[in-house]
Amino acid sequence: MANPENHLSISSNDVYDIFVDDENIIWVGTQEGLDYYDFSRHRFNSLVHLPENSNSLRSSFVQTIFQDKDDLFWIGTREGIDLVDFGSSTSNPKITHLDMGSKGFDSLNSDYVTCIHRDSKERMWIATMSNGLYLIDEKRNIFRHFLQDKSIETSIASSSVRAIMEDHLGRIWFGTGGDCHY
Repeated sequence: MANPENHLSISSNDVYDIFVDDENIIWVGTQEGLDYYDFSRHRFNSLVHLPENSNSLRSSFVQTIFQDKDDLFWIGTREGIDLVDFGSSTSNPKITHLDMGSKGFDSLNSDYVTCIHRDSKERMWIATMSNGLYLIDEKRNIFRHFLQDKSIETSIASSSVRAIMEDHLGRIWFGTGGDCHY
């Protein structure tokens, strides 16, 4: 339970994502930051947004956590994506504000990111609360942005995409503010 008077506790009771990495570290995305549990010290540590520090999260509101095969954490916030590289220590991570402008996705630099998923074909899917879905397939140099278009029958059901999952047949499912499409 969050206790603002106890710096060892979780930062907030409002939890949006929980992730356990290969080293059994528990990562928690909250509205007050990215928390991780240090079992050796029996305490939570937090990464937050510090306006005067460029090596901090761009927003303390952490909606989603994704760890890639290079052990980089992709942190989806209400203001875009941060890449967090802990290297060999969690005490001094390098935080990079992901800039998607070079891929033609300028809006993703400030979007409310709800989910990040890498599928079995190594494509990255990034969901947002109100600006649709992004597909990044660097192997094939494909970068697409999907928005709801009611005039197109095969359009995504809603521009509010909240969840992404791949089933055992390789179909990608999207949970949206509208119907569910795959």
